[in-house]
Amino acid sequence: MKPMQLIDAQCRIEQAQQVLNLWLESCDSINVDQVERTMVCAMITLLDGVPESIRAFNNGTKKAYWGPCTDDN
Repeated sequence: MKPMQLIDAQCRIEQAQQVLNLWLESCDSINVDQVERTMVCAMITLLDGVPESIRAFNNGTKKAYWGPCTDDN
């Protein structure tokens, strides 16, 4: 597997977020296992902010990470 460009990774993450959001909507059914809903929510949480960080990095923004903001970063 060859590495992809950051912009392609950003697009794939955004697509995955949309798929997960649709999946979460379908989990509102009474027949859905709560473990499945919890796992979908966990994936959404893990991907939260990633496209924005990639976009900031591509745009040359200095603070393109989630750590605490200090003058050294």
